[in-house]
Amino acid sequence: MNTLLERSTALALIALGAVACSSNAGTPDSGTPTNDTGSPVTDAGNDAGTDTGSNTQTDGATGTDAGHDATVVVGTSVTMAQLANASATGHVSSGVVTLTDTNLVALSPRFVSGPSAAGHCSMSAWVGTSTGGSYSAIEIFESVPPAAGVDGGAADCYGSAAVGSIPAHLAVGDRITDLHGTVSPYCARGTTCPPNTSMELEVSAAHSGGLTDSGPGGTLPTPTTVTVTDVAAMGATPAGMDEALQNTLITVSDSYLQVVPSSGTPSFDNMLVSATAASPAPYLAVHVGSYTGVGCQRTALGASPVGFHVGAITGLLEFSYGQWVVQPRGPSDLPGVVCGTGTDAGTGTDAATTTDAATATDAAAGAG
Repeated sequence: MNTLLERSTALALIALGAVACSSNAGTPDSGTPTNDTGSPVTDAGNDAGTDTGSNTQTDGATGTDAGHDATVVVGTSVTMAQLANASATGHVSSGVVTLTDTNLVALSPRFVSGPSAAGHCSMSAWVGTSTGGSYSAIEIFESVPPAAGVDGGAADCYGSAAVGSIPAHLAVGDRITDLHGTVSPYCARGTTCPPNTSMELEVSAAHSGGLTDSGPGGTLPTPTTVTVTDVAAMGATPAGMDEALQNTLITVSDSYLQVVPSSGTPSFDNMLVSATAASPAPYLAVHVGSYTGVGCQRTALGASPVGFHVGAITGLLEFSYGQWVVQPRGPSDLPGVVCGTGTDAGTGTDAATTTDAATATDAAAGAG
């Protein structure tokens, strides 16, 4: 999502508050809890001592106890709509927040979004509400150390051991709870980002972040159906639906290939599509390089002629390096592109090339 210098600079600029996280390592309660009745029970919150009953008083460190501490609110409580919509009452544009929505779901797997500070790995994913639609999702991000290579070789960013707050095996449809972190607007150096775009949530423990992956069973939102012209834009002026739908799941109803994806060209694994085969502007960038499973289709698209009917495209919408980009997550997001049984380029080497790690994957990583 960004170069080493950009991510290092972005991380250094985030102001950290001395805020307790959900690990029970806070300051012990002072004084004796009141309104206690019943048999003694151990308080599972930030209390160092033992509550003598079913504590219903307000615990200064964690919130209201009811036999055990409720979910700890870190920073400011916000809904996804308040976080994603700059015009919403209660919007928070910086600082530490906790999402209060009870229907959060993983919209993507975890992916490597680029190198980070001190040789670390930038990991990202998208999380949204099950209702979907406008202002319903955010990209989450963290920086973690590299782990042993997938082939047992030198450490890299693609081993499953390279894990922080975002689980390595996060799956589309996983239920997400207790999501909190530092709001971090990010605009890549040398680019101009439209107002109210490029928002990320830094979820590393170092940035008062964290989340709980409660496993499968979440309800995925129905993608918002759009046309190419609804979301295709370059530079600082978004198209009509870009701002409201950024980071959310969309389906482009129909499209035709105009520029093939190639990691060896400035398209950096982005293909450009238009609304008709005749190739009128605007063009919409579609990134086919960050997730396992799309490499085969990327190869097929690279060999397709201009004007090829791509058809419907589903994916996450984001602003990246001066343009709005759609990020498909797997073969079912590109149903009109059928490939053979050859080697899938999206198995690790896909995103592990120098170009992908530093630039191609950037297009799939927030506003990076």
